[in-house]
Amino acid sequence: MYLSLFHILYRIKNYNCAFIYILCKFSTTMRIDQEF
Repeated sequence: MYLSLFHILYRIKNYNCAFIYILCKFSTTMRIDQEF
């Protein structure tokens, strides 16, 4: 039970990092579009 919960949390953490990375890249591209 606890092990599976930890595994799910770990996966969510990884997805969160990937999501934040994509969001940062997207926001930087948006800023470049706004500048030009």
